[in-house]
Amino acid sequence: MRKLDEAAEDEFLSRAQQMEETLRSADHDVWLCPACGATATWAYPGTESKYEKCPSCKCLAYTLESDTVLEKASYESQGRGETVHVCKFCGKRKTSSYRIPRLERESAAAAGGSSGLSSSSGGSSWGGGSSGGGGAGSNW
Repeated sequence: MRKLDEAAEDEFLSRAQQMEETLRSADHDVWLCPACGATATWAYPGTESKYEKCPSCKCLAYTLESDTVLEKASYESQGRGETVHVCKFCGKRKTSSYRIPRLERESAAAAGGSSGLSSSSGGSSWGGGSSGGGGAGSNW
């Protein structure tokens, strides 16, 4: 078998495989047996990773077309959004809705405030015993 060059292999690729090559979502190598004319086709990941397999035609040409926030989230209510996926080969279109969680107010500790805890370096003492220095410790 011998591997065909890019120009010669198109004759042996389906329209979906040719679309994948155009989009660079996959690369296909076609091998041809000069004696009997049999072919073998191997697919490899392409350089464009934004495409997924279409749920309808199975071509690696399904991609996110838009992601729109329809209502922004607030502290009082959640928001909502919508994504649209489309197949560049068969035209399959899917619209999906999603929810955006309500905003949360930051607590004082998360905002950089004090948590009320403190520590000191050196030894540690508790109940009359003492442990020598050598690391961080705290008083109990």
